[in-house]
Amino acid sequence: MMRIRTVDDFGAVARLRRRELGHSQEELAKRAGVTRQWLVRFERDSSDVSLAKVFAVLRELNLIVRADPVVSADSPLSPRPKKYAVPKIDMPQLNMDVLRRSLEAVRQIPSQDELVAMRDAIRQLDSARLNPRAQDD
Repeated sequence: MMRIRTVDDFGAVARLRRRELGHSQEELAKRAGVTRQWLVRFERDSSDVSLAKVFAVLRELNLIVRADPVVSADSPLSPRPKKYAVPKIDMPQLNMDVLRRSLEAVRQIPSQDELVAMRDAIRQLDSARLNPRAQDD
């Protein structure tokens, strides 16, 4: 997550995400319904761009904008602790066997580190397959 504190930050975030996804400016502009020239201006200096077009580009990049208040401890807007009452939930209709299988399935989902290691191993295999002589050296 990247904090957006200035207008120019919007364009920087969009540029980083576009590059992460491997899109060209031309491709993204076409998908978002803007011109490439507009996208170039947006990525470099967002101060003179249409907000509607900004959101069209962010939508194509699967990015969301979230506004969180920035408040200090002595601010009248600072969040106050809230008390929540959680009612007791009785779910006799849930089958314990279904819950156990669901939990086991969730436990088998690889972590981010495991996924990165798998990706790197696949890249090495692809490299070795494409350059068989490199292994003989």
